[in-house]
Amino acid sequence: MPRIIFKTMWDQIQTGKNMCVVIKAKDGKYYWIVTDFEILKDDNAEPIGYRAFRRAAKDETIKTVEPVYNRLLESEKEGGILASKDELDKILKEKNMSYDDFINNEIKKSGLKGAFGGLLRKFGF
Repeated sequence: MPRIIFKTMWDQIQTGKNMCVVIKAKDGKYYWIVTDFEILKDDNAEPIGYRAFRRAAKDETIKTVEPVYNRLLESEKEGGILASKDELDKILKEKNMSYDDFINNEIKKSGLKGAFGGLLRKFGF
């Protein structure tokens, strides 16, 4: 998992903005998940915590995201997180979109977002 993706995620959710990420986690084996964050706020609208909603990533999403993450990891090996950030910026510029737009577009194409949104509405979120 590219460190720049985790940094981008934490930078964004710590400002109180939700972010949807596709995460490749390792605990003896690899698996891909899509995670949405709910930002928990106090009475003054200041972030006080986070709630993560996870679901399995679809094959279509993985096929698109994995090569991007591989490019980021390769850049990271060669030049650290700053090189990985430069590569991410380059990739997003090529696609003419933000990371949020890129990920949300891939998730939407696979049909995950709609199903997940319906589940959240069912439980009052």
